[in-house]
Amino acid sequence: MIAAGAALVLASGLRKTAIGLLYLGTLAEPLLRASRWLEDRAREWNPRLWSRDEDPRNDIRERRP
Repeated sequence: MIAAGAALVLASGLRKTAIGLLYLGTLAEPLLRASRWLEDRAREWNPRLWSRDEDPRNDIRERRP
C-alpha cells in the first residue's frame, strides 16, 4: 500500500516536471530561432566567420553581390 502511494506521488511529480519542461521548451524555441538567424546574418557580412568547408568563398572574395 505504501509502495503504491509512493509510486503515485512519483508519477504525479514526474508528470508536472515534464509539463513544465514542455512549456519551457515552447518558450525557448523562438529565442533559439532568433539566435540562429542573427548568427547567419553576422556570418554573411563577416568573411572571417564563413565556414571554409561549406562556403567556397574566402576573405578576398566579397560575399555581397
